[in-house]
Amino acid sequence: MIVPLYKGKGPKTNPSSYRPISLLPTTSKVFENIVHSRLNSFLNTHNIFCENQHGFRQDRSTESAITKFLNEVKLALDNKKRVGAVFVDFKKAFDLVDRKVLLKKLKSFNLSDNLLQFFKSYLENRQIAVKLGDNISGFHTLDKGVPRPTP
Repeated sequence: MIVPLYKGKGPKTNPSSYRPISLLPTTSKVFENIVHSRLNSFLNTHNIFCENQHGFRQDRSTESAITKFLNEVKLALDNKKRVGAVFVDFKKAFDLVDRKVLLKKLKSFNLSDNLLQFFKSYLENRQIAVKLGDNISGFHTLDKGVPRPTP
């Protein structure tokens, strides 16, 4: 079930002024956190993360990414080198993930067939309904995207 939450800015009549909040049972949240923790541990243990990835990693954040970037810019400028940067905002990135590509990438990490099947079944045939006040929409199947990690 998805419930829209007003972001606190923009007109309340504009749907983009709302953030979708998933209502999940507590057991689902606990289960997702366990899977996240185990997968994250596996990826860290096997050095699968790129050194420059800061998002969704322990002891890293947008602040650590900015600090690293600024240090590298300063070093380049100190060495009289040219500096250029391109910044891209991937809005709704989780909603656009191609599941087949994600599963292929997970397979390349040599995860067990059982674990790959688990992720496949978790991502396929996902359905949502939206609740607004006392009204609930019909269920719709999501054909792309992945659930967002919970903070």
